[in-house]
Amino acid sequence: MGLLFIALIGVLGITCSELTNETNSGKEENQSALQKCVGVMNTNGLNASGFAQDSVHGIHSLTLEEIRYYFEPNATEDNRIPVVNLDLSSEEPIKFHAPLIGYNKAFKTMAMKVMSYVMQHDRPDYGIQGVNTWEKIGHVYHMHEIYAAAAPIYKKMKENPPDVSALCPCVNDIVGNGILMKLSKFAQGMSILCKCRE
Repeated sequence: MGLLFIALIGVLGITCSELTNETNSGKEENQSALQKCVGVMNTNGLNASGFAQDSVHGIHSLTLEEIRYYFEPNATEDNRIPVVNLDLSSEEPIKFHAPLIGYNKAFKTMAMKVMSYVMQHDRPDYGIQGVNTWEKIGHVYHMHEIYAAAAPIYKKMKENPPDVSALCPCVNDIVGNGILMKLSKFAQGMSILCKCRE
């Protein structure tokens, strides 16, 4: 699921079986690894300078239901896709796995499931602050447009994946590639008007 990041920015998408657990010691090794990853990403058609921002825009509010609907029908709750915690009163602003949030199964379409969910959770400590209910629904629909555009790219790349031996460690290193930092900033921006932790 690691390279789902890439599918969401409309470049490519495949499945990496493992997160990279390598750790580097020393500033020099980290810098060398970062430079290597910039080269690997560029070679694979990714914009390394915009990778974190573009990826985070695609994943910041992704749910397991959306992963299953657009990308991987059998995806599990252990999906390794970090997202902003929409419960702004939580002490943990980031979730390290896109959650199963429980869309209403009475509805047949994703549009109605989303609208129902947003309206049921429209409270001061949940979701984007400073916007009205319709803007929150519009945001989710906007994200679904991104997922719908990324889904066929993901499918094609899954059928014919590039050599990922060097790419997966770079994409999955959410600290080194800047995804975790950008995701934290998204979380701060979403909750800036929330008085729920004071």
